[in-house]
Amino acid sequence: MASMSLPPPTFTQFSLWVKSHLLTKNRPPPADLSLKGQTALITGANSGLGLATAKVLLQHGLSRLVIACRSVDKGQQAAAPLRAKYEASGAEILVWELDMLSYDSIQRLVKRCQMDLHPLKDSASGRGLDIAILSAGVAQAEFELNESTGHEVMMQTNYLSTALLAFLLLPVLKAKRTQKPGRLTIVASSTGLTTAFANRNEDPLLPTFDDRKQWDATGGFERYGVSKTLVLMLLAKLGEQPLVDDEGNAVTVNALEPGLVTGSNLFRHAKMGIEKVALTIMGMMGGRTPEQGAWMYVHAAAVVDEKSHGAFLMNWETYQVHPFMYTPEGKKITDKLWEETLKEFEFAGVRDILKSLGYKG
Repeated sequence: MASMSLPPPTFTQFSLWVKSHLLTKNRPPPADLSLKGQTALITGANSGLGLATAKVLLQHGLSRLVIACRSVDKGQQAAAPLRAKYEASGAEILVWELDMLSYDSIQRLVKRCQMDLHPLKDSASGRGLDIAILSAGVAQAEFELNESTGHEVMMQTNYLSTALLAFLLLPVLKAKRTQKPGRLTIVASSTGLTTAFANRNEDPLLPTFDDRKQWDATGGFERYGVSKTLVLMLLAKLGEQPLVDDEGNAVTVNALEPGLVTGSNLFRHAKMGIEKVALTIMGMMGGRTPEQGAWMYVHAAAVVDEKSHGAFLMNWETYQVHPFMYTPEGKKITDKLWEETLKEFEFAGVRDILKSLGYKG
């Protein structure tokens, strides 16, 4: 069920934390989950939750894993123990370069998927890529512009580059010999559910995120949350229609929140302010382990079915998104962001990709 089909929410950030870390039992994937014959790509899988997710997928028989990360050397270091443990049982583990600050790098990765990920012999889908988990993200304490695009680094990584990669992977994930859709799972965050989003009425919207004055008025923690609000707005647009071509080949798109994970290096750049202290205390009280956070990734990417198209998944349930997105104003802003995003990516032909999957509008 798409999150936008649910009634508007009434949660607070504190109530979400209580539900996630005091009232929810962590659930491993079903013991009989088999990913034999399937290929998964995970961005940022050389460390943290991405790497933890890779381990869980391999435990369930994943036949081919692509670790996409900025440093191939670090990726190979992460892959070495995985190869030692799983290659004997037939798993193939690849490490490919992906720089989320470079549109060229993103396009090269997708082209490599198209050219080099041939269907496995035991693949039931007939496609080279079955699952894509977009996990790469960053939290910045200081304002910084990305030299290659001119956009602020956190917004570039968490929203813009994630959106471009999502669009470009859709044709790669289309099913071939089966009606089971490919799966595109984007890592969002509950911080995106309660942001003030003070600049949301600006027109155009995207350029305001590259303004240092706007950053100084809100701070890095709020801006991180807004970057995840934008991810939820992207999900809302992708999820409002089935993504299926004329031959019935489809892709399911969902998003997830793994919970507050102890030992995560996401906020390594955060200052020792009240937000970081609060995160540390909450993590000590009820934070999940990396493996438990990875269970949520796998739930979204491999356990729930195609009915999860457009769903934001948290605590092993479908949750609502930001309350303002259910209002007429919020829907208008979501549409505006969508159009600005498509315009940003005119060079990559994303409108044609959406059209090929039956997307209207």
